[in-house]
Amino acid sequence: MQDIYFVIGYPVKHSLSPKIQMQLAKEHNQDMLFTAVEIAPKDLEQKLAEFRANPQIKGLSVTVPHKERLYELCDDASDIAKDVEAASNVVFTPERKMIALNYDGLGIVNDIKYNHASKFKNKRVLVVGAGGAAKAVVAAVIAENPASITIANRTKAKAESIKELFAYKYSIAIEDFENIQGQYDIVINSTSSSIEGVALPLSKFNFRQNSLAYDLMYAENGTFFTKWCGSQNIKSADGRGMLQELSKAIFKFWRNIS
Repeated sequence: MQDIYFVIGYPVKHSLSPKIQMQLAKEHNQDMLFTAVEIAPKDLEQKLAEFRANPQIKGLSVTVPHKERLYELCDDASDIAKDVEAASNVVFTPERKMIALNYDGLGIVNDIKYNHASKFKNKRVLVVGAGGAAKAVVAAVIAENPASITIANRTKAKAESIKELFAYKYSIAIEDFENIQGQYDIVINSTSSSIEGVALPLSKFNFRQNSLAYDLMYAENGTFFTKWCGSQNIKSADGRGMLQELSKAIFKFWRNIS
């Protein structure tokens, strides 16, 4: 029986994951099917029950807005997923237990380092947003030894919770979301502002010389955020490369390929 994988989200029709995963399957001669399934938040638990009941379904990729809720619904989780309390992926065991994984941070850091030639070491990093993706970003960036990490989020308490989560190994700063004053080398937008078409409270002043702006979202002709960066002559990238790097890593895990 053919193994089946889904990417789930709301919305998710724009996802490039199926194309990337099926290309990897072709390259590695894997008999599998990977498709997108759009699931409204209210339907998530029902759909997961259906997935559990189907032994052909081996894993999930997870996008907004399900990362944190899906983590809560899993039976167990990898250490990184536990640290950030969010799932970028799920694997179903032979006993049909759901194990949460998180490759988001790895995908973002690898894309910025290897595809955009921006090293994190000794750089000032701003993460906008404080959801599950932001936690994964912070966890991965800490390992890169930056000069500083700052979080700005509309709900300050959520930013503070991430600061507390990683306080045992790194001192994170918090900026007022509506009044961002610092200047940064790397600015990562982990919010859904580009989906909503909402501008972030940033100005060109917040970007240091030779800085990089990075949007976790992606769109064929650039996201709302990367287009704004272009209008300000700020170098930017969207999350397609992150997805490529994440997809490679999870594909190798799912299919036990070294």
